[in-house]
Amino acid sequence: MPLRAIIESDKNSVIAPFLTDDQWAVLQSEVQAGKKRLTLPCCTGGAYLRTSPRGLKHFAHLPSQVECNAKFETLEHLTAKAEIALACRENGYQVVIEYPYGDWRADVFAEKNGAKLAFEVQWSAQTLAETERRHERYKRDHVRDCWFFRKMPHDYAPNHEVAAFPLAVDEGEEIGVHFKRKINGDLTNIEIYSLRDFAGYLLNSKIRFCTHGKAKQAQMLEIVFFYKQCYRCKQPAYFYYVTNPVSDCGMELHLSATQRLKLGFDSDVRGAVQQFLNSDEGKLIHVSENGNRFSCAHCGAAQKESHLIEWTDAVRRGMGYPSKQIKRQITLATAVTVTFPHWCFPQNDEFCGEKLPLWD
Repeated sequence: MPLRAIIESDKNSVIAPFLTDDQWAVLQSEVQAGKKRLTLPCCTGGAYLRTSPRGLKHFAHLPSQVECNAKFETLEHLTAKAEIALACRENGYQVVIEYPYGDWRADVFAEKNGAKLAFEVQWSAQTLAETERRHERYKRDHVRDCWFFRKMPHDYAPNHEVAAFPLAVDEGEEIGVHFKRKINGDLTNIEIYSLRDFAGYLLNSKIRFCTHGKAKQAQMLEIVFFYKQCYRCKQPAYFYYVTNPVSDCGMELHLSATQRLKLGFDSDVRGAVQQFLNSDEGKLIHVSENGNRFSCAHCGAAQKESHLIEWTDAVRRGMGYPSKQIKRQITLATAVTVTFPHWCFPQNDEFCGEKLPLWD
């Protein structure tokens, strides 16, 4: 079920999703009347016009025609290609669907001001090795490729070389792009953008690759209090750590235990801790720290950082002794930046430090 056909008389291409309803009806009547004959670029066989139950315009192979792989494309695959092609056209690109060149064929090929782009929609499973092999072909021919997967390769890690994003199909059979980030304090929120909108964001560099993640300065953070036995006096001593913050673009930053411990000494975090300890709810918890390290509130013995890191990890894994968890709005005085390769998609155009546009 291709989206592109060729008018045999003048060799002009016709891209089905780009035609208005009136243009589609005129072409259909001309084909039915024998005034025009359509052939398909996938196999040079004859074609006729067809519209899916959901309104997707496309072409189909004439009956009793030779077998062609394009016959077996799913309607979802066609719809995804159509949405990407429409996004490219809306952003001023010259577009060809199912574009063949040398030893590759792009689902959607777009060109503008010398920039050559290829979009691939992978509905069936494909390994990362095969994806990288096909990517090298595009790279060799100076074409920037971008992949959309119904099932992401399990070993894919975000990188600037191979741009890849997961697809989703909702209950209404609309195709979108999964993008998980923390919005309004909810880390479980997975946003799904329409494929056409998402492709438009990519084309306009609203989504870029960043090698590092920078913690958002003002955000809701969770502070976890726990206790362990002091190595000197053997009394229960209380400590705390801060859970992972989110980046400017809303992604969770996975800090090391050392980084989480040091983040607890941020001035605004310490202020929030002290405010809680002075409340009725926190009066039974006794924390002793001087802004650089913790000590026992009973005997004053400074606690070794290595022990605190070990205990913090144990609590996070459910093997320690958590006492209380609180959430507070914090404005960090400490700049927190970690190595975190990711596709950065901030709501306010505040990217996480160094950024590489997809189409460079």
